[in-house]
Amino acid sequence: MNALVTDRILANLSIRTAESFRERVEAAAAAGFDAIGLGLAQYREHKAEGMAPREMVAILDDNGIALTEIEVLVGFAVGGRAGGSERYPFLKYATPEDELEFFEMATTFGVRHMQTIGTFDSPLEPDAAERFAGLCDRAAEHGLLVALEFVPESSVPDASVAARIIRDADRPNGGVCLDAWHHFRGANDEALLRELPADKVFLLQLCDGTMVPEDDDFLNDTLHNRRVPGQGEFDLPALFRVVGEMGVSAPASLEVISDELDALGAFGAAKALGGCLEHYRID
Repeated sequence: MNALVTDRILANLSIRTAESFRERVEAAAAAGFDAIGLGLAQYREHKAEGMAPREMVAILDDNGIALTEIEVLVGFAVGGRAGGSERYPFLKYATPEDELEFFEMATTFGVRHMQTIGTFDSPLEPDAAERFAGLCDRAAEHGLLVALEFVPESSVPDASVAARIIRDADRPNGGVCLDAWHHFRGANDEALLRELPADKVFLLQLCDGTMVPEDDDFLNDTLHNRRVPGQGEFDLPALFRVVGEMGVSAPASLEVISDELDALGAFGAAKALGGCLEHYRID
């Protein structure tokens, strides 16, 4: 591997048509990935289907795949209150019970990092850094990094806000997820990225897309129209150049949430993503 990208992860929603945990893992292995990501909802589904966590561990081990990424804890600063986004009802605030199940996953699988995001219906809470610090402290008990993902239209809309939160929280396991989609569709400002300490960029989430949204609804576009790196208009070489100059060294999670990939099935989608970064100079 190279100095910038340490591992390559097949993100949870890139193969959302996987019919079983085994298919998810075997598709990643066949496409040459090092690891997979898994969402809390998918973990619960697999358990409800009768698969014990120890069986999932065995499948991972048999295929030489690690589970290093879990997502996504919504509303890190809402204090566990019930509810969710009014604009996007499917985004429910994480409850204390949800958090404990994330930590169960971390312990069971030896997970490296967990992603968290803000809210979509309210401004950033005044105690956001304090609450982020608390989440980091609880996660640290399970050996878990917490990657705060900035998302346009959310209470943490850009890299600058995320940098301030992690700086004020001042926790060794608190950092940032840099998602290419949210960078290019948001501020698209290299100067803001450079506000991030290199050692606090815990994760690169990579995809491509059109510069002009294909759907006016931000999240609907996000969940249906991402493209495989190299098949869109994002200036990914420039992004790699900036983070390389910053001295970032982090895993790359291929998160291409796409109806077109869904149509290929889990193995087809994984194959389409497996070698898509090879033509970029990222060392």
